[in-house]
Amino acid sequence: MLGVLAIAVVLLVLIALLGTTADLRHQVAELRRTVEDQGQALDSAVEEQRSMAGAIADRVSALESAAAETGQDTATLAAAIAPSVFTVSAGDATGSAWVVTSSGSTSRLITNYHVVSDVWRRGDRAVQLHEGQRVWDAEVVDVSEGSDLAVIEVDASFPALEQAAGLPAVGDPVIAAGAPLGLDDSVSTGIVSAIRTEGVDDYIQFSAPVSPGSSGGPLVDANGGVLGVTVMKAVVEGAEGLGFAIPVSLVCDVVDC
Repeated sequence: MLGVLAIAVVLLVLIALLGTTADLRHQVAELRRTVEDQGQALDSAVEEQRSMAGAIADRVSALESAAAETGQDTATLAAAIAPSVFTVSAGDATGSAWVVTSSGSTSRLITNYHVVSDVWRRGDRAVQLHEGQRVWDAEVVDVSEGSDLAVIEVDASFPALEQAAGLPAVGDPVIAAGAPLGLDDSVSTGIVSAIRTEGVDDYIQFSAPVSPGSSGGPLVDANGGVLGVTVMKAVVEGAEGLGFAIPVSLVCDVVDC
């Protein structure tokens, strides 16, 4: 009788073990499938990241190529325009000017009328151009008081700056060159902030810092083309980077370049 019970117990234990083993096998199979699914998902995510990284690299390369084709770096551009930008001394006033035309041994420069207004009103025409330690005697030959522009002529040959065609787009990079506070060969960088119309006049609003003495200096684009003539900035508490330039397209329409 005891032998029969022992055999029965053994059989029950074997059945239980077989059931446990089957469950374990099922669990292992499920775990393996889960790992395989997660591995495939990870592979897909890695491949997607690689694809995105490749697209970003292609975009960066395209932007770098476009920048190389359409513009110069700031240092190269500043060096290129420097020989055409001067400090103007007109009595007690100081401003900036840039070469608009050059023919033979004579150059013509553009500045603001308010830079030379005291000289002009008293019937004098003599001003001086400065660049570092060099000084040239020059004279004011034409003005437009209403447009705040003036032309200076000098018996010297300087390289003329190219003029940009049309108004710039908002967001375009710009360089303001001139002599803020009489500091020769100064440049500052920024962007075109807006195109403003005041009455019948258009102005280019830009963010490059300017100061007294910058008036008359050129605002140039990424290719060195003159976009406008720096004329003023907003001077109120809390205002920063609010400079304004007269579009270059107006210059030779109102004064004899």
